[in-house]
Amino acid sequence: FNFTMLPPSDVGIHEAEKTQYHQLMEVVNWFFFDLLVLGYVEDITSGESFRLPGGLSWAVFIEVPSRGQHVQPCDSIQQFLEDLPTLGLVGNKEFVEPRRPYVIDDDVQLVCKYLKAYETVGKTGIDKLYKESSRKSKPNPPVKFSLDPDLERDECLRLLEKYTPTHMKNNKTSQKLFVSYMKRRCHFLDNLPAYNYNTGGTEMITNAKGKRVANNTRQLGSTLMRTFLKEVEEFCDPTSQADWS
Repeated sequence: FNFTMLPPSDVGIHEAEKTQYHQLMEVVNWFFFDLLVLGYVEDITSGESFRLPGGLSWAVFIEVPSRGQHVQPCDSIQQFLEDLPTLGLVGNKEFVEPRRPYVIDDDVQLVCKYLKAYETVGKTGIDKLYKESSRKSKPNPPVKFSLDPDLERDECLRLLEKYTPTHMKNNKTSQKLFVSYMKRRCHFLDNLPAYNYNTGGTEMITNAKGKRVANNTRQLGSTLMRTFLKEVEEFCDPTSQADWS
């Protein structure tokens, strides 16, 4: 059973609506009493009935909805059981974490390797520069953090907790959206020759006014990663959804 419940608040709600809600919960509560305690339910309008067959091992799972983004699971379950006390008399309560851990797959590893590099200060971090080899027959490897060893699960979770925007942490859909968004950008960076072979030299570029100016590329990696993280936060910001067309 999966519940979607919208209990009336204490503000701005007529008493009639509260009474209607509690009456509905009473009907649902007696349904579960008949089903889970007596093993038999009957539709009083049609006369149709259902009985749990004897001699079988049945498992009934009831998913309790969260009462809000900042509500702990134990509080949601407690309120749920106050509305449906029968369910507190039978079965076992299983609590889930308010922020379910990410699944650490290859996509998450790629994102976390670049987040780790972004977090690292110095020559081994995201602004690591390519060193040209004195031996043309054996060039140095390009700067590609995807080639680094996989990170431990706890380290991945720490990095995701640190860099995932707050409004994207609390459900699987938004977690996957963050990883998917960042994966594409980390893959782009991982295969960008201007980054893979960046020696940190000064290049001449054309600015918005059409003038040729000197541009230092020593902070190319951190500049791009900072832009990527700002993009994903703004793209998924719930306050901006009202402006979407």
